[in-house]
Amino acid sequence: EYKIGDTVYWAWSKEKFLDGYELAYGQSGEVKGPATGERAGKGVSVLFPGTDGNTNCLLVQLSRTPPSQELPGEYKIGDTVYWAWSKEKFLDGYELAYGQSGEVKGPATGERAGKGVSVLFPGTDGNTNCLLVQLSRTPPSQELPGEYKIGDT
Repeated sequence: EYKIGDTVYWAWSKEKFLDGYELAYGQSGEVKGPATGERAGKGVSVLFPGTDGNTNCLLVQLSRTPPSQELPGEYKIGDTVYWAWSKEKFLDGYELAYGQSGEVKGPATGERAGKGVSVLFPGTDGNTNCLLVQLSRTPPSQELPGEYKIGDT
């Protein structure tokens, strides 16, 4: 149970808020009280340095100790990775193309927690939770079996 004044650490992937503030994985903050609104009863209100106000955080998003910088697959925050899976289209219309590069921002969350990392790809508004098998440390080959190439019809 957290108490007012406790130091906590953001243990979720990097998050960008509507006001432009970015909360980075491992950033520390101070508990100011219980969470309010839709997170009431599920978290605490935290003041992070550089913000104009408190952030309502879920308990699963916080840690009492600095979270490990070692991520699944031995990735580290800031590593460049490449999408090594087929093209994927998201509900917001964004398309992630084979070979596209991105930057590791933290551990994958939700159902992919422990199985991947959270990646920020250029042109997206937020991070994408990627499984380790979907990523490569080097640009994936553009040559396919049978002399096919990416984009052939």
